[in-house]
Amino acid sequence: MDSELRSLIEKCWSIDFVDAKYSTVTSRGRFYLQDPRDEEESWFLAQENANAVAHFSNKIENLEIINIEQCVKDAPFSTEQIESSCDFMLHDGVEKSILIFNELTASEVQYVLLPTKGKLDKAKKQIQNVIKLLSKDDEVQNLINSYEKKIALFSWRRTEIENLDSVSKSITAFTSVQKINPKRMQEKLDNGFIFSVSIYPDKFRIDRSIKL
Repeated sequence: MDSELRSLIEKCWSIDFVDAKYSTVTSRGRFYLQDPRDEEESWFLAQENANAVAHFSNKIENLEIINIEQCVKDAPFSTEQIESSCDFMLHDGVEKSILIFNELTASEVQYVLLPTKGKLDKAKKQIQNVIKLLSKDDEVQNLINSYEKKIALFSWRRTEIENLDSVSKSITAFTSVQKINPKRMQEKLDNGFIFSVSIYPDKFRIDRSIKL
């Protein structure tokens, strides 16, 4: 699938999406994303594994997923142009119903919820960095604005409960649920995107009818 947004990114950033490391298209169903340790490791997972960080339930046919961090690394940008990037961009390139910029983190809760330098705030900044960079091109900005639903998604796998037994894991999750309730973390960003949090293994639903 050669979507309009993908074509504009190729043109603006001098990226050739023929290379599979940059993008993939998936059909309806579940899938997972991970932050690969190197370029040889797959970031898209049809089945869950120990390194999966994001879990999606997709209701859109031909959903395109772009490894935006890899694109930024390979494009001719300086650190002055973009300090850091989020991991992925997911979108409905046919009906333009939904556009998601996604940052992944596997981390303990205390490092995510630090007041000013936590991974939650860092994720917002990384997503906004990419949106700002893309929006420097008027044509790309207009296309981004045309998407019906725009989401800045932080996908988080909590590592502090990974090694607990099932009872302790349940207690830990229950006692902290109010503090890290994803709905309480949701907010509208200045660029019109809704910042949302998905905590693994919960599924984030990608659906044209999703309500934010």
